[in-house]
Parts: sequence; C-alpha cells; structure tokens
Amino acid sequence: MCADTLIESLSGRGFTVLADGNAIKVSPSSALTDEDRRAIHAHKSELLNLLNRPPVGSIARPRICRGARMPIFCPWANCEGRISGQGGALYLCGDCGTWFELRPLENPW
Repeated sequence: MCADTLIESLSGRGFTVLADGNAIKVSPSSALTDEDRRAIHAHKSELLNLLNRPPVGSIARPRICRGARMPIFCPWANCEGRISGQGGALYLCGDCGTWFELRPLENPW
C-alpha cells in the first residue's frame, strides 16, 4: 500500500490524518488497528511529504489551466467568479480564492 492509498483508506473509514511537524496525527486514534499503525509507521516519510504539500489551488501550487488565454470567469467547479491577472501566467479568482497558472495547449502529436 502506498501513502496516498493509505490516506484514502483511513479517510474513507472516518479518520482525520494530519501532519504535525514530524509527527502524524490520526483521529480518532483509539479506533486504529495494529495493522493501521504498522502501515502508518512504514510509510511515515511518504505520508509527511504528502500531508505537508501546499494544497492545489494555492499560490504555491496553482491549478493548471491550458489555453491561449485565461477565461474571464473561474473555470473551477461552479464558482463563476471573476479571474484577475496577478503577473506572468498567474491568475486569481476573486470569489473562491483559487490560483491558476495558464500554460499553452499541449501538442497532441
């Protein structure tokens, strides 16, 4: 089992999994099985890397939007907020606060 599958499995069973410095906090910890604890220990460094990544849509990890130009309205879900340029290829939705990075279309050949 890899770290992202482990997080998905625990979350699907109602656990909250968070990084706290170099520790992994799982709640409710009293409901963890011995197998869960072994898996968490075995994948601790991978789990910490995943849990400490900036969230997608933040300025440190913007969502990728491909095209010649950025749409006027937010392409994320049903937001439809207005998009404003923030310099270079970075754009921000004023309503939902999601950051986007405009990249050219990929060549299909």
